[in-house]
Amino acid sequence: VSVPVLLDQTAPRIEASLSGSQLRVTAIDAASPIRRIEVSVNAGPWQILDAADGIFDSLTESASATLTLPAGESVITVRASDAALNTGLQGLLASSSRP
Repeated sequence: VSVPVLLDQTAPRIEASLSGSQLRVTAIDAASPIRRIEVSVNAGPWQILDAADGIFDSLTESASATLTLPAGESVITVRASDAALNTGLQGLLASSSRP
């Protein structure tokens, strides 16, 4: 007789929105706590976001960031990882008229 083992092979679901340069993200997972939310602008380096409540430890976590966007169109990629190391991605398009 063995102890039941939970296998989590499902990536977190990401809900992301952009209003001007303000990014808001919610990551949701059915089985494992969210451990990290990151953002990349135009395939640049990943930036780790802080959890809205101060710690990534729940099945649903939120984060926000103010992005510095170059002039023209930008591709914003958000990724979230859970405790089982599953990773979900969400892409957004943004345009900025900065000089």
